[in-house]
Amino acid sequence: MKISLKKCNFGFHELRALGHVVSGLSLGVYKNKVAVVLLKQMPHNKKEIMSFLGFASYYRQHLKDFEIHARSLYRICDQQPVFVMTQERIQAYEKIRYALTNAPLLLMPDWKFPLTLYIDACGEGLGLALHQAQILYTRNMKYALGGFSKEFIGSESGKNSGNMGNMFFLRLGKDHHII
Repeated sequence: MKISLKKCNFGFHELRALGHVVSGLSLGVYKNKVAVVLLKQMPHNKKEIMSFLGFASYYRQHLKDFEIHARSLYRICDQQPVFVMTQERIQAYEKIRYALTNAPLLLMPDWKFPLTLYIDACGEGLGLALHQAQILYTRNMKYALGGFSKEFIGSESGKNSGNMGNMFFLRLGKDHHII
């Protein structure tokens, strides 16, 4: 193996890599990369919507309820041949854009402190967030460690939200070969 020293960084507290700011404690969104979203105009065609959704989806672990907000924007990509930006879609676009530019840091877990899993299930989808109370920079606060959201489709949608959580964990187990 050969290493190019000019491409290596040593002794840094944080690095910028693949649109993220990575440190020993956290993973954050690189603000300069995401700030470009504020400069762009509202998408005017399917290609622009798909480009925006692809960009936002890359940072989905930082965005609360991403799938639920993006649902109407994904549906516009399925429409043939008319492209219509309704008020609902404009609001969804603005919510995702705001969430991208105000994305929280995701901390690395500290196994000395307990973890808390927050689950929000409704007939349209399910979101979850893993949090942990940590003492960081002399402040005891609750920090996000990660998040996930899933839109329900077909026979999954419209069911009792109590069963949605169970359905989600069964699917998660099967997808990741846990069960």
